[in-house]
Amino acid sequence: MAQESGPLAGQPFPDSVWRSIFGGEPAIVGDSTGGAYTLTLPTSTNDVLLGSPTVDSTAVVAGFLHRIAAGQTQAVTIPASTNASIGRTDLIVVRYDPAYTSAPGPCRLARVPGVEGADTRPAHATGATGIRDLPLFAITRKKDKALNQSTFVDLRSWSGPSTTASELPATAALGTLVCLTGDEDNGTRLRTLVSGAPQWKTVKSGISAEQNAFVAEQSWSGPMSASSMIREGRRRAMYVEQYAADALLVASNSGGNVSDIKTLRLRWMGDWPVRDVQVRVAYRYSEGSGIAFGDGVLGTDGFFRITNLAPNLDLHGRGSGAGSWDIRFYVEYTVA
Repeated sequence: MAQESGPLAGQPFPDSVWRSIFGGEPAIVGDSTGGAYTLTLPTSTNDVLLGSPTVDSTAVVAGFLHRIAAGQTQAVTIPASTNASIGRTDLIVVRYDPAYTSAPGPCRLARVPGVEGADTRPAHATGATGIRDLPLFAITRKKDKALNQSTFVDLRSWSGPSTTASELPATAALGTLVCLTGDEDNGTRLRTLVSGAPQWKTVKSGISAEQNAFVAEQSWSGPMSASSMIREGRRRAMYVEQYAADALLVASNSGGNVSDIKTLRLRWMGDWPVRDVQVRVAYRYSEGSGIAFGDGVLGTDGFFRITNLAPNLDLHGRGSGAGSWDIRFYVEYTVA
């Protein structure tokens, strides 16, 4: 039959089913310091050491556990290179191999050998079945050089839980995502390493990301993003303001259509669909101010043009007055 399911109640739990359930992207887990699988390069042997004096080095690869207990290290041999100019780049990985059926288990540290004289890294195993690797480090060693004279690139990746909370925990495993309730300005935070230290980093600034989605563009001072936004369900309301040049922006005989005037246009920069876009244009100039209403029409070039502007009037920019605005777009739209 085409469909299958598992495990079966009261039956053995096959490795393949376990991997299908738990074998997501391989990663280091439970590391709150960034010290898991720390690499030590020796001065006189061919064995690098991996481990941490303070935290367990724990990883999950193909759904299976690998661990080096805190205070212990595991050696991996990196043979001497025969090439003096470029050397050889090897990978150190945590490898899951279903052929590993004895201690220390199905996951263990391994070396993926590179090619002498090649300046590229060797490929590691990424298949959904069979061997799977979690890259930890790439080490480049040259002929007659000790390992502590080698260069390395940190390839470690971390995974943590995704949670919703009203405040950030004091500490968390690297890779943890927290969506802060009631704090749209800060959006979602990721626990990650910044200059080698664990920190919370904003990965999507809730309102700010959408404020940057609609951009007013003009030829005299560049694009301007939204200055304010209100969100209510899927409906959004915000404004974008421009300082206009001393020129006629909209002529009263244009019929209120601004689609061909390149100095007054609004561009959608987001990568998510929107609908029901409505645009109002507020204007201010030396003779007075007022509100003009128009429609936002999305062109094939990604720009929203203002059409059917009413009342029908001559709209000029002032060309002076730093910090002031001449045109303010009020935009409402619905996230599709």
